[in-house]
Amino acid sequence: MTERFGWIWVVPRPGEYYDFESFLDPIAPDLSWVGAEHMQVMQSDEILCRANWKTIVEGGIEAYHFKVAHADTIGPHFLDNLSTYQMFGPHMRSVLARSSLPRLRELPQDEWDIRADTNILYSLFPIDQLLLTEDHLAWVHLAPLSAGETLIRLSTVAPRDGMPGREAHWARNHRITCTTLTEDFVIAEGVQAGISSGANDVLTFGRYEGALHSFAQQVAAALNAA
Repeated sequence: MTERFGWIWVVPRPGEYYDFESFLDPIAPDLSWVGAEHMQVMQSDEILCRANWKTIVEGGIEAYHFKVAHADTIGPHFLDNLSTYQMFGPHMRSVLARSSLPRLRELPQDEWDIRADTNILYSLFPIDQLLLTEDHLAWVHLAPLSAGETLIRLSTVAPRDGMPGREAHWARNHRITCTTLTEDFVIAEGVQAGISSGANDVLTFGRYEGALHSFAQQVAAALNAA
């Protein structure tokens, strides 16, 4: 167990693969930039999703579903099927472009603010995701219960110095997060039902699913190391 970047990190069975220095260092500059040590949990909810945890992770690291799955929530605020990702060791940083991003063509680069025109999703291998928005972050923690069930904890984490008098703002954002991600979880349950039917022996990642393939490679590497 160790404390770094405002989080307590716990590994049940530490070993060479989970040496904290080698495990966190690839993503350390970004985690330091997030500044979680200056934040605290404002609200938290738990949701039981009848899907494998890996399916839930995969649903968050592609953007082609946004306009359909989130048509009545966040879909209109994002560009269609536009995202990018980069690996940092086993961890991933995804950048999801908001509909305001094209305005940057008219602005000098020193006025660009990545948090104003994108959402940044950090997938911290294997089971935590941090969704960084303009003024707070949403923390998604997955607790696998079985091959087909995952307990999900959704938390809204906000800067301590920006909290007084903003309780209603954080509560509203927490509701938006829970509503939006529940739409994803419903899809994950449908995917899980299809997998559990045994109808397909093989599933192939598509052209827009490079991030999913990279995540699957990290899962395979961790299993081989174990």
